[in-house]
Amino acid sequence: MMPTRCCVPGCSESGGHKFPSDPELHMKWRVAIKRTSRKTRALWTPGKHDVVCHQHFTENDYKDTLLGGKDREKGTKAD
Repeated sequence: MMPTRCCVPGCSESGGHKFPSDPELHMKWRVAIKRTSRKTRALWTPGKHDVVCHQHFTENDYKDTLLGGKDREKGTKAD
């Protein structure tokens, strides 16, 4: 299993949410985390193992689950 460190610049948290498969929401996350490619200075493209940790979401970005846990809402974005 690949290590899952948060991909947001300056963050060192472990674990998190994978980027959404919806293209529009995926792009919103990429823009929100403000990460660029070191070589081209273009907007960075996450890999399949890249995640955004809970620190970059608000309480309103989550919904309660039937088991009393928290789940990320589909329409939320990282910030």
